[in-house]
Amino acid sequence: MNDYSFNVLLPHTDPTEGVDKKSAAQAFKEWWRSQPSTDLYVFSDGSEQNLDNSRQVGYGFIVYQGNKQLASFSAALSPMSHVFDAEAVGACRALECAVKLLPCVTEDSSNPQIWLCLDNTSVIWGIRGSAAASSNWAYNRCHELLRQHNVGLKWAPGHMGIEGNEEADRLAKRAVSSTAAPAYGLEATPTVSGVRTVAKQLSQEARRKWWSGACGRLSDWYRGWSFSRQTVEYQVKAPPELTMPRHALHRWLALRSSHGDFSWYHRRFQHADARLTCVCGHNKSPEHLVLCRHSQRHFLHWPKRPAARPHNRATAVAYLGSLTPTDFVELLDCTQFYTRYCTSSSTRPAC
Repeated sequence: MNDYSFNVLLPHTDPTEGVDKKSAAQAFKEWWRSQPSTDLYVFSDGSEQNLDNSRQVGYGFIVYQGNKQLASFSAALSPMSHVFDAEAVGACRALECAVKLLPCVTEDSSNPQIWLCLDNTSVIWGIRGSAAASSNWAYNRCHELLRQHNVGLKWAPGHMGIEGNEEADRLAKRAVSSTAAPAYGLEATPTVSGVRTVAKQLSQEARRKWWSGACGRLSDWYRGWSFSRQTVEYQVKAPPELTMPRHALHRWLALRSSHGDFSWYHRRFQHADARLTCVCGHNKSPEHLVLCRHSQRHFLHWPKRPAARPHNRATAVAYLGSLTPTDFVELLDCTQFYTRYCTSSSTRPAC
């Protein structure tokens, strides 16, 4: 067998070469029509669907000589895999099939080339050398065949009316139908991406179970800040509130915990020197930020003021809860509530 050198493009070279799908599809069709009828053209595709709450993954491929169909095939993969794996495995099996067909279609004087035509640019990158961890065996097998045979890679944009792509897509969808045969061999083994998905699902389920028990110990006041949600959600990622300036975050946390410069808090911990009332004469409370007449007077200059001014605790909490962190910072700046009216100083500021 002749040992052909495969000219691998640099992994960072865009397989699309910056051409849009419509133009690339038209160029591909013209290129295919102009190619030698003795060459082999291989198209493959992958598919992933959820049937009866069960993930089904499969691939399909078709081999042409010129514009004549020589072979086609479809098969399922392990449910613990994804469409990306199906694309990679499909390309591998399609290339293997084309290599096996070479002796049957090669004349003594001809030296046909195999063209692997794929619509998934990530798989093309992997076959060029930047192989992904998931379905790594399929990429390694492709690399082996590329070193041994005269193989070219072409990007064939999907769902653009290219005959080979459309046939491969149909075969891949058949592989994930309810009547498809179960996966076997390497195709039946879980992939890295599939295992990661399961691990993520188990982690999320464990977090939900833990939080369902932990949230039962939250105070009624804190639960009230769930706003339109029935339960306070637990988030792993850093919340956007942490982007607020420190002075604003202090007020934000005080509102939600009700622990801060509030009358009930000072009475409970017997802060004898604390000031318990606002300039307006009402007791300090978390919701008083938008109930105070001085704050509401500044609503005229507040573009995100509520359609109806808050008039009790429920409407005040609902309005404050609807504000984003950015809105909350702007509200503090607009009303100057904590710096001018509801201060912690024992001396009353001028109104």
